Amino acid sequence: MSQEIITTSEEETVLGITRADPAFKEVTGKMARASGLNVVGAELPQILAADFVLEIPDDANLENTLFSYLKGYRYAVLDFKGPNDRLNMPKLLNNFARTALFCIKNPQVKVSQVVNLLVCSRYPQELLRPIKGVCGFTRPDSVNQPWLWYGKFTFQEIIIIVCRDLPIESRFFEWLVFIPADNSRWKETVKAFFAANRLDLVSFAHALHPKEFETMELDLDFKKIYRDLDPKERERLHDDWADVLQTELPEMALTRPNSFKRLLASVETKKVIEALSDDALDEALADELTDERFEEIARRRQAKKQQQEPTP
Repeated sequence: MSQEIITTSEEETVLGITRADPAFKEVTGKMARASGLNVVGAELPQILAADFVLEIPDDANLENTLFSYLKGYRYAVLDFKGPNDRLNMPKLLNNFARTALFCIKNPQVKVSQVVNLLVCSRYPQELLRPIKGVCGFTRPDSVNQPWLWYGKFTFQEIIIIVCRDLPIESRFFEWLVFIPADNSRWKETVKAFFAANRLDLVSFAHALHPKEFETMELDLDFKKIYRDLDPKERERLHDDWADVLQTELPEMALTRPNSFKRLLASVETKKVIEALSDDALDEALADELTDERFEEIARRRQAKKQQQEPTP
């Protein structure tokens, strides 16, 4: 069998990826290996190159994984269709050609051992709609698995996964991130990533759909999310917050003074002084504690005291 596919640096980088195809290869490759599958090279011509050829070992335990429906097959020729690349019959025929060529180049592999696996961001209406009342694809469990379609063409078997119909469950998170941003379930999916502390997938969703991400309102309970974090993740967030505050506090003091005051008032002066070294405190206050400053503070306190005194 061919050597394992060597991924490019583009495919190895999650943050910053803005195209769905290399992003899909990144997350699916990791999940396949974590599930005990082998990613093999197919040695196909570039025009017929598949996103993946997955080898399913006999001892692979696929239960409750992203690939549970592959049990019983030996190989899966996988192709991904992103939000702007709808699956249709010509594209399905391309995958049939990939599968046929894969079997020709590997004569020990029978066609019956291989399944065409198509993962689609959107519902492939052109392919799945009934023609004259007949649809070549079926959903064995349309209630519990509306996302899973089966079909057969000559001797080749087909599985179609529709990302937009996947249940919002942790085992499907890596493919739920490819739900189109114009779908009503995309926002709920991003909320689920937050709630599950999958900040890697939150960043992924942001990178794929920055405009939609930055304009949506999630109504998240960040206090609850923070309470549920493990200590290591909290520590990482603390470092991130420190960097953000260092950048944003000066701007907040100018543009949102009331918020700035509330933030400072939430920390006791004594704790601030204790946190600073003597040198840092002296340097921070050197320009402030002038005679003029003391006189101004005294006038303010006197004025406040007079306002609080009862009128005779």
